[in-house]
Amino acid sequence: MYGRYYENYCYCIKCFKVFMTEFSNQYSFDILENLNLKLLDYFNCNNNIRIHSSLGYLNLAAYWKLAHEKY
Repeated sequence: MYGRYYENYCYCIKCFKVFMTEFSNQYSFDILENLNLKLLDYFNCNNNIRIHSSLGYLNLAAYWKLAHEKY
């Protein structure tokens, strides 16, 4: 992301809020291994399965593949 630092800061705050709402506030972990497994599952789902309206209703992996095919 380019631009002014506060634009990037706002984006980071938004991402953190979504992460806290969708993931962190729903689970509690007693050992670190369970946290690691759940985090991997969350990011895999977010990047490879979940569609994003801002990306033309594609998942992130399909969007990057499509973007790199153009160049």
